Formats: sequence, C-alpha cells, structure tokens
Amino acid sequence: MKSYKFVQDKKEALSLVQKRCTQLTIEPLVILMHGSRVSGNAYPASDWDFYVLADYNERPVFPEFMAGKSFIDLGFFKYEEKISPKEFLESTKLVPAQKFEILYSKNNKLKKFTKEVINELNKKYTESQRETWSDVREHWLEVYFLRNIYRISECEDHLRRQVYISQFIDNVTRNHYFHFINQHSHSISEGYSIIQENYPELYGLLCRLPKLKSKRAIKNNLENIYRYFTQLNLNNPSTMGLSKYSKQGSRVEL
Repeated sequence: MKSYKFVQDKKEALSLVQKRCTQLTIEPLVILMHGSRVSGNAYPASDWDFYVLADYNERPVFPEFMAGKSFIDLGFFKYEEKISPKEFLESTKLVPAQKFEILYSKNNKLKKFTKEVINELNKKYTESQRETWSDVREHWLEVYFLRNIYRISECEDHLRRQVYISQFIDNVTRNHYFHFINQHSHSISEGYSIIQENYPELYGLLCRLPKLKSKRAIKNNLENIYRYFTQLNLNNPSTMGLSKYSKQGSRVEL
C-alpha cells in the first residue's frame, strides 16, 4: 500500500509547484507563498497556498493538486512586460493578504516588481474597510451561536432538531473553530481530530449534543459551547487584520 505523508517544508513545496508548472507548460516568472504557511500558524495538515506570475495565453484550469496528504493551492496571474504594479493589480484583482514570501523569481527585475506589488497590496490591506475575520467572529458570537442556542433547544420536531444539530456541528468543526484559532477550513475528519487533540472538553460537548433530549440539557450544552468560543476569541486575537468597524470580544454575556 502506498504511504502518504504531508509536505514537510517550503523547499519541497516549491519544487512541487515548479513541477506542476512544467506539467501545465507554463514558465513561472515569480512564485509567491501566502496563507498560514507564511503567517506562521500552520498545522501539518494545512494547505500550501501559492500565487504564480507568468506570461501565458490561457489561465490553467484546476491547477491545484494533492501531494501526499497535502493540498497545494495555485493561483495564476498574467504578467506582461512594461506593466506597472498598479496596472497589474487592476488587471488581476489580486486579493490583499497579510503576508507574502517570494520563494522564486526569474530575475532581479521581476523580484523588484513583485515587492512593489506586495507593498501596494499591504497598503490596500491596511486601508481596507472591508469585513475582516475579527468582524466575522463577532457576527458568529453575537448572531450565529445565540441563534442556534434558541433554534435548536426550542425545536419541537425531533428530526428537524437533529438536522439543525448536524448543520451546527458541521459548521463549528469545519469552519468556525479554525477561524477562531486563525486557521482555514479543514476536512471533517481533520477538524474532529484536531479539536479532540487540542480541546477535548469542546470535543466532548459536541459529541454529547446529538444525544441530548430535553430542552434544558440542549440549551445548557449549547451555552457551554458558546462560552468556549467566546474564550477562544479572547485567547486568539485575529491575525487577519482589523477594520475600523471591528469589535473585540462579544457584546453578549450569558
């Protein structure tokens, strides 16, 4: 049986990206790494996120790939000679991110160009008034969790309640938990194992939830989950930046 493992380091990941570009018959001019691998909060199972600047006729379709157990995410952006960094950003709609690392550039001119692009992105990121993960966390704490406390505990129909519980657990384990610890989405199996290893008490609360029958027990369980996420929010300040509209800490106390 073939043995699968996670990609170990950025040198290995870069080599795999270069091989993938060869398969796609595209010459990479610059390879940028971003995401949790640059922010420094990655798990072994975290994705490897890259942007590739290249001169091509057609953007590759589905360039992302699996390497062992690791998912390698590739975004391709067209580079043309004599284009300015601002024109490049307008044409590519490159999304502002917090940190980048240049892992490869064909020459110093391209490296300088890429640094100017990164500076422009950092400026856009700093000045942005868009919703950030700090804002999203607050919405989840003040709306999503509280809404489900009452929607699930007050539901009279057993089957409908179980559907609500299933949706809630799926969202919590696959999305919410990871954003509260500055991560991105994982598979359900990864989510459960990571929660079980790092927060066994939260894992136990989630496992017990579908087995509970009384409104009081369900409500108490959900309130404990809510308190857990409120504490996660306080213990793990968002690394995805703040907007002028963001709020720190939940406004609602149970």
